[in-house]
Amino acid sequence: MSTTTSAAVLRPEPFESGILGGPVFRLSFPAQSASPGGDEVRVLVEEARGAGARLVSCRIPAARQDLASALERGGFRPIETLVTYSRPLRPAPSAAPGVRPATAIDAAACVAIARTAFGYDRYHVDPEIERSVADEIKAKWVANAFDGRADSIHVACPADAIAGFVICRLAGSEVTIDLIAVAQDQRGRGLGAALVAGALRHYDGRAEVMRAGTQASNLPSNRLYRRFAFAVVDEAVTFHLTPMARRE
Repeated sequence: MSTTTSAAVLRPEPFESGILGGPVFRLSFPAQSASPGGDEVRVLVEEARGAGARLVSCRIPAARQDLASALERGGFRPIETLVTYSRPLRPAPSAAPGVRPATAIDAAACVAIARTAFGYDRYHVDPEIERSVADEIKAKWVANAFDGRADSIHVACPADAIAGFVICRLAGSEVTIDLIAVAQDQRGRGLGAALVAGALRHYDGRAEVMRAGTQASNLPSNRLYRRFAFAVVDEAVTFHLTPMARRE
């Protein structure tokens, strides 16, 4: 299913659909789209609802208050503000002790960390999505990374056990931190910084720019990226509509 109107596009999200137990869609607007007409969002919402959608998400530039108003009139709720950071790969920091490339045998430990490490993302802060479902999304995200979705995975091992991981994806000269986490009982030991430093070192000479995203509400994560001289390059607001949750 893929439906286009004069400005907006509604597309299925197979990854989330398989975890939420029903169809999940993403609504998007072209970068330079005009304000949607009064019926445009409503028509797409009704189509998603008719398909039994468990969730419809939409992410828009933070400055587009016209789109935000149209989404809210259509029943969407603002969930998070996503901050995107960027910095040149050079100068790369010194090598981080205790950080190494992950191997296949590390997958189970990283998946286990992912099940308990997150709390600021859009799945976890939406009260209409169960915590167990949000945890499963992150766990499967990491499992997919080990199955080949990631360009690189590094793990922090201050002792014998894995205490955190950073997953990166590479596109041309730009590398993105796709997911980063430190086990709850290992926080406050500088492992997040070690993982970022390890990723920067790994891509020194292989890419020109590193990007990373985090929620505005995640103050420790924002401090971490600013510590490494990342600069804010974009802010966007994510909206959710959970039509089936409203019926049940």
